Amino acid sequence: MPFTASRKYYGARAKRWCKRCGSETEQDMVMNRMRCTPQPTVPLTYTREQEWYCTQCDNIEQVTKEVTEPTDKQRIFNRLLRLSEDHDIQTLNIESKANELILRVKLPDYDMSGLRAVQYKQQETGFITVQERYR
Repeated sequence: MPFTASRKYYGARAKRWCKRCGSETEQDMVMNRMRCTPQPTVPLTYTREQEWYCTQCDNIEQVTKEVTEPTDKQRIFNRLLRLSEDHDIQTLNIESKANELILRVKLPDYDMSGLRAVQYKQQETGFITVQERYR
């Protein structure tokens, strides 16, 4: 089982292609290691080594991949993409130029916090009033 720097174990299971079985099977990750590359690179690059164990045929496959550390622009862009998961947004447009990101957000014309409060009340009590329904 892979473990973190604080020695806590975690499990990872995924459907992956098994070369021995010739099909997609449930596989468990038994090793996940990140190492620096032998020569320093710009941007910073790591080598990720993973071992996957096929639960059907007991095959262990090692996967090695070079991963670059995301830039600040990529991190900001990914956070902006998660805005629609965190908030009620009708449309979200992100435009990327050389040294800038342009964000356009279209919000609904009604108060979503009020609607959420009504939904929570309905879940707790089992009913809402007509006035609350048409706010």
